[in-house]
Amino acid sequence: MKKDTEEITFKVQGLKVYYDTPTGDIKAVDGISFEVKKGECLGIVGESGCGKSTAAYGILRLIQHPGKLVAGEMFVDGSPVDLLNEENFRKMRATKLSLIPQGAMNSLNPTMAIGSQIRDVFTTHDTTLKSFELSNRIEELLRKVGLPQRILKMFPHELSGGMKQRVCIAIGIALNPSLVIADESTSALDVVVQRIVAQTLKNVQREMGVSMIMIGHDMGLMAQMVVRISVMYAGKMVEISPTREFFNNPRHPYSKVLIDAIPSLKERKPLKLVEGITHDPRKPPPGCIYQLRCPFAQDVCRSKPPVLQQLKNRHQVACHLIKDEDHVAA
Repeated sequence: MKKDTEEITFKVQGLKVYYDTPTGDIKAVDGISFEVKKGECLGIVGESGCGKSTAAYGILRLIQHPGKLVAGEMFVDGSPVDLLNEENFRKMRATKLSLIPQGAMNSLNPTMAIGSQIRDVFTTHDTTLKSFELSNRIEELLRKVGLPQRILKMFPHELSGGMKQRVCIAIGIALNPSLVIADESTSALDVVVQRIVAQTLKNVQREMGVSMIMIGHDMGLMAQMVVRISVMYAGKMVEISPTREFFNNPRHPYSKVLIDAIPSLKERKPLKLVEGITHDPRKPPPGCIYQLRCPFAQDVCRSKPPVLQQLKNRHQVACHLIKDEDHVAA
């Protein structure tokens, strides 16, 4: 039997990304750690501004000023990667780690035909490909994402939103990366097209056996797409759980509010919102980051920061309210 470490495609520890401001640093991502196993699809959810996309761009070392990558260790296919060394990291981007960005309209070059943009991915990273091999690879890519060959001669403005997003998926998987990060890839689309793009992602992930991180707000979509869910709040990872366990038994108070906010088709109920006010991101409170909005906050929550605790059923939660009997025995 293989050890768990042999099954892990991607692992990040202590990732920190801050933004410079005249009055102090904003800790957009503050020391998060997680892993993705081979062939697994992990979802990252949370409110806008919680640090989901910043974490993705930090992993890919694409943070731009005034942002800065402060710390973090990363392992891809078991090998350590220096996040702070741009020269070494550039070689891994696209070939080992790939991004399917949010908003295809802003990601594709409006002055280049789709075929040229896809070819550029191959020719930039693999100069040994012959013309017929390149054509075969592109044809196979389009098949995987469900697009016709005729789009190769078309320009981005001639495609629908869903087709543009599937072109971005094709570009993201072109070099068979170990990990694909899909950053809210369905957020700018209507509901019907969202489902088509989501199903394309799911089919590609299963066919290629690639590990994937899906970032988004749509909890219903996450429930169908991912096998584990991680919840971010104010730059911190507060809960990580298998999907079924998460929806049946959320343990962090913030996770419970997120689930309660999902509209129900079976019953009419008032929409629940996260009450309270958020803290100043430049001056996070001592103790739990969620304390100002948590109705169950205790004295310990205001003085001691909680850490992710390993519970039963592969569940991890950062909360002082968790009882000792829920912990996994050492």
